[in-house]
Amino acid sequence: MILVFVGGVYGGVVLSALVVGVYAGVVLSVSVVCESRIFSLSLLATVRAARHFFVQSDKETKQRKRFQTTLP
Repeated sequence: MILVFVGGVYGGVVLSALVVGVYAGVVLSVSVVCESRIFSLSLLATVRAARHFFVQSDKETKQRKRFQTTLP
């Protein structure tokens, strides 16, 4: 970090505000990235569950046909 002497107490306040602002920006950026990843993972889980529910695999289809043919 580069320290610049602006002058007296006012310079310290400006520098502190700058550091706090940069830190807040980094925290906000990280939280946005985490939120977007959580959202995309939940969306992916929803799509996979819906696909499994609506689209049957070949194995399930064969089992169902075999079971239906064995019934009297």
